[in-house]
Amino acid sequence: MLQSPILWLPAQLEAELATLSSLFNTDKMQLRERGLALLNAARQARHNKVFIATAELYCQEITGEASRNLLFEALQLAQHLHDFVAEMRLSEQIARNHYMNAQYRLALQYWQRTTDLAEQLGDQPSGLIYGRVGMGQVYDALGQHHQAVHLHTQALAILPQVIDVFLEAKVRINLGVNLAPIGETEAAAHHLRLALGLCLENEIYDYAAEAQFRLGELGLENNLFELAGHDLAAARQLAQKVGYQWAETGIIARQAELLAKLGAPAEALVIAREGLKIAERIHYRDQMMRLNAAAARYCEMQGDIAQAYPHLKAQVQALEQIQSEASQSREQEHQHAVLSPDTAKRIASLANHPLLEAGEASAAFALILREACDILQLSAASWRQYLSGQWRMIWQTPLPMRAEWPASTAAGFLNCHQQGWMVIAHDARHHPLTWPLCEPTVNPDLFSLLAVPVHVASRPASFLVLEHANEQHNWTPDEILYAGMLADMAARIETLQHRVQLSEQIQTLNAELIQANQELEARVERRTLQLKKANQELEQAMAKLVQIEKMAALGHLVAGIAHELNTPLGVATTAVSLLNEEVSHLLAQLGSGTIARNATMKSLQHVQEAGALLDKNIVRASHLVQSFQQIVIDPNGESLQTIRLRELCIEVLALCRNQGEIGIDFIVDIPAELVLTTRRAALRQILLQLINNAIKHGFAMLPTHPKITLQAVAEGGKVQLSVADNGCGIAQKHLAQVFNPFFTTHFGQGSGGLGLYMVFNLVTSLLGGGIRLESSLNEGSKFILDIPSLDPAE
Repeated sequence: MLQSPILWLPAQLEAELATLSSLFNTDKMQLRERGLALLNAARQARHNKVFIATAELYCQEITGEASRNLLFEALQLAQHLHDFVAEMRLSEQIARNHYMNAQYRLALQYWQRTTDLAEQLGDQPSGLIYGRVGMGQVYDALGQHHQAVHLHTQALAILPQVIDVFLEAKVRINLGVNLAPIGETEAAAHHLRLALGLCLENEIYDYAAEAQFRLGELGLENNLFELAGHDLAAARQLAQKVGYQWAETGIIARQAELLAKLGAPAEALVIAREGLKIAERIHYRDQMMRLNAAAARYCEMQGDIAQAYPHLKAQVQALEQIQSEASQSREQEHQHAVLSPDTAKRIASLANHPLLEAGEASAAFALILREACDILQLSAASWRQYLSGQWRMIWQTPLPMRAEWPASTAAGFLNCHQQGWMVIAHDARHHPLTWPLCEPTVNPDLFSLLAVPVHVASRPASFLVLEHANEQHNWTPDEILYAGMLADMAARIETLQHRVQLSEQIQTLNAELIQANQELEARVERRTLQLKKANQELEQAMAKLVQIEKMAALGHLVAGIAHELNTPLGVATTAVSLLNEEVSHLLAQLGSGTIARNATMKSLQHVQEAGALLDKNIVRASHLVQSFQQIVIDPNGESLQTIRLRELCIEVLALCRNQGEIGIDFIVDIPAELVLTTRRAALRQILLQLINNAIKHGFAMLPTHPKITLQAVAEGGKVQLSVADNGCGIAQKHLAQVFNPFFTTHFGQGSGGLGLYMVFNLVTSLLGGGIRLESSLNEGSKFILDIPSLDPAE
C-alpha cells in the first residue's frame, strides 16, 4: 500500500490526483489504496481543493459511514470556499451514500439539493441529470417504477447538452432497469445495449459490467438461458477486471440461479459459495442474505438438508442484522424529520412559549438551548456575541461554561456573520474555521459544530452555536432548517430585550428631560428678567447717547450759527460806532458854531449809510436766529407742513457752510417748484446730520475739489432726495452696518456711532420713508431717501 509522505508539496498532490483519475475506471483496488493516502496527505497540507477532488473519486468506491464522513468533510470545505460546482457533485455523492443505506428521505433531500445548485449555476446540466437519476433510483427502490421512468426520461432529454458518455451510460442503465418491471422489456434491452456499447468503446468497464449484468437478468427472466449465460459471464469478467466486487456478487447470484434452472444445483452451489466469500469480504449483507438463501435451496435440491441448515442459519443472521440496521436508520430518520407531527408540535409550542415574550432573557435563552439539546440530541448549545473583538459566551446549556474561543477565530466568524452565512462544520476538527476550537485547551471533545448567525439591529453580532461531541455528526437539511427556526426565536428574545432596554432608556431620558426643562424654564425666567432689565438700561443709555449726539450736532450747529452771526453783528457794531462818531462830530460843530452846510450834509450822509448798514445786518442776524429756532424745534411733536424742498436745502446749506474747510462746493439740483408735505424740522435735522457726516468723515482726507450735491425728483406720491459727496467712501463690508446703533470706524476719535442710526429712525418713523446707501472706497457716498408726501388728514 502506498504510504503518505510526511508532507507532500502541492505539485505532488496534484500529480497524484491526476493518476487517481486515470485509475477510476480501470483499477478500483489501486484507486482505493492510493486515494486514502492522498486524502491524508491533502488534509495534512491543508490543500482543500485536492482533498475535495480526491474525496469525490475515493468515496465512489467505498460505502458506509466512513465514506459518508469523508464526503461531509469535503462538503464543508467546498461550502467554505464557495465552490458551488464541487458542492453540487458532493451533494450527489452524499445522496447516493444515503440511498445505499436505505435512508431515502435524506437521499431525496441531497439529490434535490444537487438539482437546486445546478439550476442556480445555470451551466451545469450534468447536475440536473444526476439529481433526476438519483431521485429516480429512490422511486425504483420504493417500487414506484413509473415515477422512476419519468425522472430518467427527463434526464435523458437533458443529455444532448452534455458530452459525457459516462453520464449517458448511467442514465440509460437506470432507465433500462426501471423499464423492465413495467413490461417495457424491448425498450429496456435497447437502452442497456446502447449503454454497453458506449462503455466498451470508451473503456468504462465498471458500467459496462453493470449494463451487461442487467441484460443477463433480462434474458434470465425471459428464459433466454443461452443469451443470459453469455451476458452474465461477460459481465463477471468485466467486473473482475476493475475490481467491481459489489456488481460481481450480484452477477454470481444470477449465474447460480441460471445453473439451477438448467438442472445443475451442485454447480450452482459452488458458484453461490464463491459469491458469499466476496460478499462477506466487502460486508454486503443484502447479497449475503440472498446468496445464503439460494445456497440452502440448492442443497435442498440435492437432498442435502445438513448442508442447507448452516446456510439457512446464516441467512437468518444476515436478515436480523439488516432489519436491525434498517430499524436504526428509520429511527434516525424519524429523529431528524423536522416536519413530523411530534417535532412540529414541539416547535410550535416552543415558538409560542410565554417565556419568549416575558422579557426574561436568561430564562428564555435557557429554554431554547435546553430544547435544542433535547430535540437534536446535542452535547451542548450556546449563545455567543461579538464583544471587544472576541466571541464571548453569553448563555450555554449544559453548564459549566466552556473555555472562550481563541482570538484567531474572531475574524472568520465575523465575516460569516456579516455575509449571513451559517458555519456548518460536520467535521469540526478539519474545518478551516473551527479546527482551533477543538484544541485540547479549548474543547477537545468537540467533533461537529453548527453556528447560525443572528442579526438584530443595534445589538452585537450573535451566533446560535450547536455542538456534537465524541464522534462526527453530519448535519442534515432538516437539522439545519430547525437550527434556523431556533435562531429566529433567539432573535425574538434579543429584539424584545433591546426594546425593553430602549424603553428603560427612554423613561430615564424623559425624566432627565423633564428636569432639564424645568431647570431651563427657571433659567429662562431669570435670564428674561435680567434681559428685560438690561434692555431698559440699554434703552435709557441709548436715549442719553442719542441726546448727547443731538447736543453734539447742535453744538456744531450753534458754533456755525455763531460764526455766521459774527459778521452781521460785527458790521452792526462798526456802523453804531460810526454813527456815534458822526453824531459826536456834528454836536461839537453845533456847539462851536462852526458847522458848515457841506460838512453837515456829508456827516448826515455818513449817518444815513451807517443806519442802512446797521439795519441790513440786524435783519440778517434776525433771520439767522429765526432759522436756528426752527432747527431746534423737537421733530417728534411737529405737525405736517407743505414745503418747497429747494428752499429748505439752501437754508440748511447756509447753516453748514462754515462747519468744514473752506473750498467745499455745495450743489443743489432741485426744481424750484418741487413741494412736499412732511415734517420740516425732522427733514432739516436729517439733512444737517447727513451733510455734517460728509464734512466730518467723508472729507477726512480732503479731495482736490470737495463737493456735496443735493438732488431730488418727484416719483408718484413721493420724492427721492439724495445727498452725495465725492469723499473717501465706505468699504463694502461696512455698508450693511452703517445704520446700526454704535457702529463707527472712528471709536476713540469723538464719534459715538449714533448719527446715521438717528437719521434712519427719523426717516422711517417720522417721515414714513426709507433710506439706503450707495458707496465704494475712494469713490464717495450717496444717501438716497424715499420720502412720501403725507396727507395731513391721516
